[in-house]
Amino acid sequence: MVFATFRRPHTVQRLVNSVRKYFPDMPIYVADQSEPTDEMRDYYARHNCKVVWMELDVGVCASRNAAVDLVTEPYFLLCDDDFFFGPETNFDAALTLLEDQTDIGVVGGRLFDVHEYEGGSSAENRFWELFFSYDKDKGKLVTIPVHYFAPDPKYAQGIEYFECDAVMNFAVFRRAMIDDQIRWDPQFKSNGEHEDFYLNLKVNGQYRVAYSPGIVAYHHHPLQPNYQKLRFRSHGWQKFLDKWHLRQFLELEQGLRITNMVQDLIPYAIGYQGFYEGTPLETRKQNTAAGCLRLSNVTGRILPTKSKINNPIRTSVAGRLQIGLDGKGGCSGGSWQKPITRAVEGQPEVIFDAQALDFELKCPDSFENGVDTVCYLWPRLEAEGIHEITGVELYYSVAIGADYVVWLKPALPYGQKIFTNQWNALVINLPPVNRDLYVEVVVVKDGNHLFSTTSPEISCVKATQRLH
Repeated sequence: MVFATFRRPHTVQRLVNSVRKYFPDMPIYVADQSEPTDEMRDYYARHNCKVVWMELDVGVCASRNAAVDLVTEPYFLLCDDDFFFGPETNFDAALTLLEDQTDIGVVGGRLFDVHEYEGGSSAENRFWELFFSYDKDKGKLVTIPVHYFAPDPKYAQGIEYFECDAVMNFAVFRRAMIDDQIRWDPQFKSNGEHEDFYLNLKVNGQYRVAYSPGIVAYHHHPLQPNYQKLRFRSHGWQKFLDKWHLRQFLELEQGLRITNMVQDLIPYAIGYQGFYEGTPLETRKQNTAAGCLRLSNVTGRILPTKSKINNPIRTSVAGRLQIGLDGKGGCSGGSWQKPITRAVEGQPEVIFDAQALDFELKCPDSFENGVDTVCYLWPRLEAEGIHEITGVELYYSVAIGADYVVWLKPALPYGQKIFTNQWNALVINLPPVNRDLYVEVVVVKDGNHLFSTTSPEISCVKATQRLH
């Protein structure tokens, strides 16, 4: 597995923990653009990750190239640092396709976006696989979601897959394709790099791109305002348009970017949106049997059986029913209706008295206003090895003197687990004030208060380096 990261140690730990749970022996290659810390060096070493430390904010493309250069295996899985695996995650189909179809260079998988709300969460299938229509002479590029067309599956060794021009960053790559100089362009730090990579592959490459919906992982983007400011810098889009001599770049279902006007997408009329949301898009007409549900293979929502072009009906039955382009149904409420076929491996379970845990909190002496602050929590346990602490919740508070600015906010993103005998990253969103602060961390397990402590005074300092 290969991924790049920048100032998100908590999502890195969530991803790596999930990999080690289900694939304990998978090699992991990381390109980290953050400031190196002893805690993360120790974490990477404990989980057998090969790390290349990059220049601060050098960009996702340069980082991916550096991580891939470490790879010696014939295939690698590309991820973003805010993905994580589940018991359904399996790469057998991708490897079968790559072994059988030697002209396929990339096999993309399916992501479920996890959304949190008060009282729970849900996971919704993201539909992003694209076709590209590129007219160099007219300076126009149109990206078209594959579900604008009727499904046209192909088969190899019993594996169903769909051809396309671009998939998400959850994909298995043929290492030889990168050796053929289809790489990420390091001039892109964020935005534009994804479209650039796949357009380059389409125009100059020799390999096909495939989408296999049976390869599954989860995506959750934790709230981190200061990181967001860097993530959504728009200059990458201008670089993309300039590189490919584009005057207009239209993303169907998203909007239009025009050169020198790339910061915001220009909306356009989606006249057939209702049709594509409501029609199953079968290759041939099928009648729905009495008493049966119709499901859209685009949105996965239940459809009225008496209407062809009505909006999908939302339902609370089993969360929300979904059906993918593979024709298999599922539930978007965080659970799955199909059985788990892989044995769950990883850290052995250990039963212990929660009161036997001893906690240590480490926070920085100072923070830069506008930079997310990372604290680390170490739960000590006499039992050897690294063990997950189940049922634990973490909260943090921020105070100026005796006055609380933030009171009891969750300190863990969705899906992050806490493990004994290692440093666990907690990202604290400090208020943008030029004042010295205190951070308090509270640990609760199964409703019982286990630990709370207040950090020493953290000084606010002005940023010493501006990130461009």
